[in-house]
Amino acid sequence: GDVYDLRKIEMSKNEIMKSGIFAGIDISLSEPVIDPKDHKISHTTITLNIEEALLRDIAAGIKYGSSEKLGVLFSWTHYNIDGKGSKFSVLADVAKKNRTLKVKYDVYDVFFRRQRLANQAFYSKEDVPSYDVSKVGAESMLWQSLGAKVNVGVGICGENAKTKDKIAENTVKFRAVGIPLGVNFDTTDDFLDPQKGARCLGVITPYLGNLTNMSIFSGRASVYFPIQKNAFKNAAVLAVYSKVGAIFNNRKNKTPRDKLLFSGGANSVRGYGYQKIGEVNDRKKPLGGERVFEIGVEPRFRVSDDFGLVTFLEGGRVHSRGTKHPWKKMLFGYGFGARYYTPFGVIRGDIAFPATRRKTTTGRRIDSPFNFYISIGQAF
Repeated sequence: GDVYDLRKIEMSKNEIMKSGIFAGIDISLSEPVIDPKDHKISHTTITLNIEEALLRDIAAGIKYGSSEKLGVLFSWTHYNIDGKGSKFSVLADVAKKNRTLKVKYDVYDVFFRRQRLANQAFYSKEDVPSYDVSKVGAESMLWQSLGAKVNVGVGICGENAKTKDKIAENTVKFRAVGIPLGVNFDTTDDFLDPQKGARCLGVITPYLGNLTNMSIFSGRASVYFPIQKNAFKNAAVLAVYSKVGAIFNNRKNKTPRDKLLFSGGANSVRGYGYQKIGEVNDRKKPLGGERVFEIGVEPRFRVSDDFGLVTFLEGGRVHSRGTKHPWKKMLFGYGFGARYYTPFGVIRGDIAFPATRRKTTTGRRIDSPFNFYISIGQAF
């Protein structure tokens, strides 16, 4: 409906190019079409053909938990590496108890539109109270979007691991191939600091391995309710999450310790130390289990443009098949924290307390009186 003006077109082109995310823009006009109601007027369609630039970014951060110690995170990403929107990333997570290196390559619109082929290879080493494991592996997962919010995926994965079990005091080598099947949806308005909406991810992976055949299911869901609005967008948000996990068809009962399920820590039940929920032996080493359940609620209050406060209540349990009355094994933690809002994300600091401090049969305290965490992004 606007009158043709070359200056406006050039100004629009310049504004787009200033973003730095495009390598070039080609502007073309269709053949003029005379207006049937007024022959003095012609209409034309302006088409912008945009070429993405080959962008790169570097990111770094730190995290700290009183039970997990200091960790450093680093990533390097090359966007549009092949000129077709593919993304190549290198990610490192280095802490006292674990070290992980991942190389990822995501390809888009593989066979059909709205498809993503997510490929990754990884190396990790984890030394925690219950086990010491080194593993290498790879995974390729094809995700298909069903509408704007829902994705389903299927893939193949493999890993080779060497686990020193500090409970059984033995070392096992585990080689396995798996077929992960997943579904996720996300209706939230912000990845790092959601104000409203819901997100859910569920993945089940049947494994065929040298020690045992099994299937591992992991599911996590969170919902965000804005309960008060003011100049700070949403002054109060109620966040609720739940997590479930299970190991099935483990007939040989030879699951490596690192494949068992654990709970407790920075992005889990914060009142308890890393992996400390569930049964613990007299040396305070967590045994892990074949079932895990967590639930938590966190009211978040924005008190200014830059600062916020939260309080939280969380519970979790870990047990194995055949456990009687597993609900009685629920452990709860509570606490409060502060949030500092920056242009690149939320910096959080939390202090959490266990509702029950357990003892071993010899009278040794298992749980610390409190746990402290600092990181980037909300806990869930």
